[in-house]
Amino acid sequence: MRTSSLPIERFAIAGKPIRCPHCQGTEFSSRQVLMNTRGVTFFNLDWLNRGAFALTCQTCGRIEWFSRRPDAGG
Repeated sequence: MRTSSLPIERFAIAGKPIRCPHCQGTEFSSRQVLMNTRGVTFFNLDWLNRGAFALTCQTCGRIEWFSRRPDAGG
């Protein structure tokens, strides 16, 4: 089941391949996301929020979040 129109890749972090903890899938789409906070959003300063990287499993759709960019090609 393809869950995104983004490119599908395999990823690694800290030298280990990333596998979905739910279905053991190894193919993910990725995107950079903002971790919004209420106070910053209230003042329309969303650009000050920290970013994260979200990987979406292409088998089951589970989303895994990372504070730093995973390495592509894992």
